[in-house]
Amino acid sequence: MAESDLRLPARIASALVLGTLVILAEIAGGIWFNITVVLMGSVAAFEWARVTGRADVAADGPGRFPLAMATGMLGAVVAIALLDQGAAVEAQLAVIVVGALVAGIIDGTRGARWGWTIVGVLVIAATMLAIAWLRQPGIWPLIWLFAVVWGSDIGALAVGRTFGGPRLWPRVSPNKRWSGVLGGVALASVASVAVGLGGGMNTDIPLLAFSGVLVSVFAQCGDLAESAWKRHFGVKDSGAIIPGHGGVIDRVDGLAVAALLVAILSGWTGIFA
Repeated sequence: MAESDLRLPARIASALVLGTLVILAEIAGGIWFNITVVLMGSVAAFEWARVTGRADVAADGPGRFPLAMATGMLGAVVAIALLDQGAAVEAQLAVIVVGALVAGIIDGTRGARWGWTIVGVLVIAATMLAIAWLRQPGIWPLIWLFAVVWGSDIGALAVGRTFGGPRLWPRVSPNKRWSGVLGGVALASVASVAVGLGGGMNTDIPLLAFSGVLVSVFAQCGDLAESAWKRHFGVKDSGAIIPGHGGVIDRVDGLAVAALLVAILSGWTGIFA
């Protein structure tokens, strides 16, 4: 039996458990949701540090990268607190940028890969802020986002495994197929319309369908980017905290890109009107 077949039951079980916990925290909102976002972001930051700084950590000790990334995550926490206080978005983003630069300085003064540290803090902290921002109007924007991204993942996996066909990018992700891309886009579009109408967010069906397609494309690009990132550093998984999936980054790569996209475009599209 192939390794992917052995991992599938663990993937399904862990996805159900993790998804349930995230949805419960999202429904609870407030401090509980913020704590969940900060915990997952912090684990992702540690995984980023572990992957990008493997050689430096092995040679010079394990404390440096967690210290730098912790500094960056402190900036993310402050940005989320400013969001809750109604501060301007410019102030929230400025705190994240300052946190990333300070984290880069901490690593750079010790000869570490400071560029990757800055990129990691910016991406992870901005994703944390985007997810917290999408929770502000109520529970439905994030439920819609989760449904679309998870629908994209399920559609891509099911159709790609069933129909096969040409590979999408063999050098980076040999198991992904063009048929899976189309399956992911189709199911994401359906999920977008269903949840959008069911949650009373928007009755513009073409807009909901197009938004589902757009989110699916960006989510799948995020998944490919994460695969390329891991191959660049010669690792299979970002971590091992989630059975069948690997690390937090392995699980939320597509969601992170989708959350950033939706946070940026939601005001323009009126998807949550």
